[in-house]
Formats: sequence, structure tokens, C-alpha cells
Amino acid sequence: MKRIFGAVLTAALVLTLAACGGPANPSGSAAASGSGAAQGSGNPSKPAPNKKPVWPTTNQVELVVPYNAGGDTDLYCRAIADALTQKLGTTFVVSNITGAGAMNAAVNVLEGPSDGSKFLFGHNTYLAYTAAGTAAVDVTTELKAAGAIVSDNSLCIYATKSSGFTCMQDVIDACNAGKEVRISTVANTYPNYCIKKMIKEAGVDIRCVETGSTVGEQVIAAMDGQAELIQGQYVAVRDYVENGDFNVVGVFASEVPAGMENVQTFTAQGINVVEPKYYCFWAQPDTDDKIVEAFSAALAEIQDDAGLQEVLASYYAGVGYMNPADMQKMEDDTVAQMKEYFSAS
Repeated sequence: MKRIFGAVLTAALVLTLAACGGPANPSGSAAASGSGAAQGSGNPSKPAPNKKPVWPTTNQVELVVPYNAGGDTDLYCRAIADALTQKLGTTFVVSNITGAGAMNAAVNVLEGPSDGSKFLFGHNTYLAYTAAGTAAVDVTTELKAAGAIVSDNSLCIYATKSSGFTCMQDVIDACNAGKEVRISTVANTYPNYCIKKMIKEAGVDIRCVETGSTVGEQVIAAMDGQAELIQGQYVAVRDYVENGDFNVVGVFASEVPAGMENVQTFTAQGINVVEPKYYCFWAQPDTDDKIVEAFSAALAEIQDDAGLQEVLASYYAGVGYMNPADMQKMEDDTVAQMKEYFSAS
């Protein structure tokens, strides 16, 4: 039956794309399942204006999230699923498949159907695993890029109140004066890559220490005196900043994300480091290119969805659409850069 549906799906896509049109898209709402927690950047690339997003309405599409329900990745994906359902009339659902450092979800998609009924949703963490050589599934080569839709530029470095640091120059002055400055981070992760790049650009010696695998653990350790600096997306540390426990030293963005107007970018402080966190979709590697193109076109069409934008804004994130070709290039470039910094550890 699955083989018959795959043939029907491909034929439907070929016919509708050839006609440069599509069926009417009735409204609907996405169902969500599972047991399972900025400003957009770049110039969004869009499909040719004479092509409309198309999708067969005969099957449910599963969007696999590698984390528990309730976090940013999960909530972004649910908002996307709802927008796609309303746009295309096909039901898009979210499944939370956790474990093995996000690899269980990747394996599930890799070993799943190639008929366009399942996609993986994740972010730069997968690229860090590839660069570090620890990935059970290399999403850049073993899965097929299907398009990116979200860009989160809210990753910041924070200093404890007791350190006295309020900006990057304070940190640089302390290092130059021979004082030990420690930053809490986990080796060979996306934030760790950003930190190492910042340290190199600043030209200072900041010691990386592991005080916990989560931002919450790192906050507690820093307040206990185990580190002067920590990292994390702004939404995760915002309450501590507003309470006066931490100061924001800098954000890894080209422009200050909306809602973070009192924060300085590293570039504004003379340190040239900008590292967006992209949220992307991947398809099973044998998925027909026409299916992937149709899915990517649909992502481009929902960029202005009010519900999606509201959810992203609540996390200081924004739309960051990339078509599959641009996404693949971003992946390859990012992995290459990460490898340089991880190998220097």
C-alpha cells in the first residue's frame, strides 16, 4: 500500500508542478502527538513566483522533533505544523522522539518512508555532532535538506553580578590583567563553538569549564562561584538578568533581536562574531526531489503566518527561510568551521 501511495504522491506532484498551480487549500488545524523547550537573519530566498506550494491531501505528514514537548524546538514545530495544515489542507502532526542526544529522531527518519510523509526538525546541534565526529546519523550527508524556516539570534554570554563584568571590554581588561576568567560550556556543542570563536576574535585567554549540561545547571554553578561567565539563549536566562543576578556581556547577532534592546552585540563591541541558530527540516534520503521542493515551497509560503511569528517572537527568534540548496551550503560551511575550532581543543 505504501508503495502505491508513493507512486500516487509523486505523480500528483509532477502533474501539479507542471501545471504551475495547485488545488484549493481548505483550512484545518494540526494535530500534535508525543510524550515529550531573535530576529531573523539573511535575505530569505523564495521559490519562483509562478510556482505555488502543492501537497497531496491523501496522507498525514509527520514532523519529528528530537526533544520533549514544551521547549522551543517543539513549540516552533507545532506552530509550523499548524501553519502548513491551514495552508495546504493536509494534516501535519508533531511526534517527539527523544533520546541518544537527538539521534533517535534522526535514525527514525533515516529508516522511515521516503514518500514525503515524514520529516526531521532540528537545529545546529546536529551540525556540531557531525563536526565532532560523534553523530550516529550525519544529517548533512545521510539525510536530504528540505529547507530551513527559523533563525534564532539570541544566544548570549552572561556574567555573574559578583564578577563585575558588564560588557566584553570588562572581560578583556580582566584577562589582560592576569585574572582567571572561566566560562561554563559543554565541549563540542553549538554554543561551545560560538564561545571558542568569540575567544579567538577577542584575543584573550578564557578558560572553558564544564559545570553542567543544561543552562539551568550552569546558572546554579556560576552563582556558586564555579564560573564567571555562562552561555544560553536569552529566554533561558532572562529572569536572572532582570533579577540582577547576571549581566549580558554580548549577543551573537548582527543586530539586537527585538525585545532585547538593552543588550549589545559582540560586533558593536568590536568582536566580529555572528552565529545564528537555524532550525531546519530534513527528509529521508530517497525522497523524491519534487516532494522536497513542494515542502520547501510551502515553508516559504508560511513565513508571514501570524501564529508562527507570534511563537517565534516569544523566544526572541524570527523567520529565517532557506531553500534546500542554501540550507545544504549553510550546513557544509558551518560544519567546516566547527571542525576547525573543535580540532583545536
